[in-house]
Amino acid sequence: MRAREFQKRAIVDLRQAIASGKRAPLFVLPTGGGKTFIAVEIISSALAKGRRVLFVAPRRQLVYQTVEALAQHGITADIVMAGEQRVAQTRVSVASIDTLHRRMEVAPSADIVIVDEAHCVMGDKARAVLGEYTGAIRIGLTATPARADGRGLGEFYDEMILGPTMAELIADGFLVPMRYFSSPNSLDLSGIKVAGGDYQQGQLGERMSETTLVGDVVRNWQRLGQGRQTIVFAVHRGHAKALQYEFNQVGVVADYIDGNTETEDRKIILRRIENGDSQVLCSVDVLSYGWNSPAVSCAVLARPTKSIARYLQMIGRVLRPYPGKTDAIMLDHGNVVDELGFVDEDQPWTLEGKKIQEIKKEREKKEPGPITCPHCHAKVPPARLCRECGSALGEQFARAVAAVKAELEEKRKSAGKRWTKDEKQVFYSELIGMASDRGYSKGWVSHTYRDKLGVWPQSLVWAPAAATDETQRFVQHKMIKYRKGQEGA
Repeated sequence: MRAREFQKRAIVDLRQAIASGKRAPLFVLPTGGGKTFIAVEIISSALAKGRRVLFVAPRRQLVYQTVEALAQHGITADIVMAGEQRVAQTRVSVASIDTLHRRMEVAPSADIVIVDEAHCVMGDKARAVLGEYTGAIRIGLTATPARADGRGLGEFYDEMILGPTMAELIADGFLVPMRYFSSPNSLDLSGIKVAGGDYQQGQLGERMSETTLVGDVVRNWQRLGQGRQTIVFAVHRGHAKALQYEFNQVGVVADYIDGNTETEDRKIILRRIENGDSQVLCSVDVLSYGWNSPAVSCAVLARPTKSIARYLQMIGRVLRPYPGKTDAIMLDHGNVVDELGFVDEDQPWTLEGKKIQEIKKEREKKEPGPITCPHCHAKVPPARLCRECGSALGEQFARAVAAVKAELEEKRKSAGKRWTKDEKQVFYSELIGMASDRGYSKGWVSHTYRDKLGVWPQSLVWAPAAATDETQRFVQHKMIKYRKGQEGA
């Protein structure tokens, strides 16, 4: 497999960050972008320089995937995990964080520590394990750089490097577009406690296991998802088993898997969904990350969540391309799209301790949220016609637009242009230069940037540059438009 351009750029960006004095860069790339490939390239380069590498993962499946990927590149790895034989005479170790934590007395030495699914390797175990490698360079890899409660990972990392966004990967064909459908039933979550940034599992499970809701999951899938390989995310084991039973009752071959499923049984079950012997796989959190089956194109969220990281990880399971696969669908039974937005929206990731949900609300509080088509129940952006079924959205659209008319105009992108990271930086720098010359604020720079690109500036350098004629004309046009609006007010 040849490296894609953004993967090459990732490695260059990581090297530059380390060369500039950073000791713990965090690389962010959506699910399906090839983080394992990047890790293997980093390891190969490190070995060529005589360095020792430790790759840490939070789950057994990820350990096996990484060892297999290394083997395909001719690299033999020592496996530090319960039930596995250690391999001598190798400078690469792949370890389960749990096993490593229990066996620190025989932990392998390392010059570079790569942490996969870095958002999961947090807390006391991570502090204890990573604290033993203070002299090593630490590289974190994740699609969702936030804890379960939405806070950043600044405790463990000192620089965040953003790869292409999910929207960019979809536009380039590396991921498929997502379609959204909401349950016709409203969901009452009042009284359910929030713990660790998400709904308390026991209380949520009781609410979601009501017979009408379980049956509703199956009926909606029959109408919208039949014919698609499907993964169902339930609240807990009992809920997932109940859903499996309901699918089987209507003649749909459905399997069940959880964290206690034996390794060999797990392989058989996953192979069944991958080759089409079963059509639906009911699970809890065990498949939220570390599992890939491109043939799967339907995700049933039979649970609500307040965690943006959990949401994106779940949906990331169904976005990979596959022959004949043109899109993926999400059947949302937990009002998750209303709570957290569309998955391909730019996320304001940060290393700071502030919750990403709070940052999004501050930045986007005037922007329109998704609305539900009353005809097909798809979640769609406000528009006159539903993009799924073509029905007029009528009064619902009128209400959505009335409150946010100015913001709708601001969100337009110029002629459908897709900007590269370098082009974004150039335009951003030109606005900074104009702001400096004219005494404008940083806020003016951010808002003007969004006027042009439709998103807020992210992971760009504050470096002023002389503005081109094109940028000056854009700013002038914006100012004229603003003054006319003020005169007509």
